[in-house]
Amino acid sequence: MEVVLVYHNPRWTKSRGVVSLLKKIKKPFRVVEYLKEPLEKEDLVSVFKKLNMKPFDLIRKTESGVKKELIEINEKDDDKILKLFLKYPRALERPIVIFGNKAVIGRPPEKIHDLFELEK
Repeated sequence: MEVVLVYHNPRWTKSRGVVSLLKKIKKPFRVVEYLKEPLEKEDLVSVFKKLNMKPFDLIRKTESGVKKELIEINEKDDDKILKLFLKYPRALERPIVIFGNKAVIGRPPEKIHDLFELEK
């Protein structure tokens, strides 16, 4: 059985909600606390492809430390944005839930149903 991957921050309600929902629907999953185990550039690129989103769209623009950096970043400069995520992992929208070749942002947590084609 394929395992769901959750990029998780246990301090955030939505992230805990995703983990709770995965337990409730009995999907095997693996949690990666991305602040303790930062993603590599290749991981980020893979996540963006699975989400079918541009890196700029995943920036938490209100995150401290990021506002100043954003002034110097063009939204189309994916390489600079990737470097921003590597420097400030908290700037990455979360939680990110991956199943196979698909991914969703678990906001709200019920969005994970889209990965499994379950009724909401």
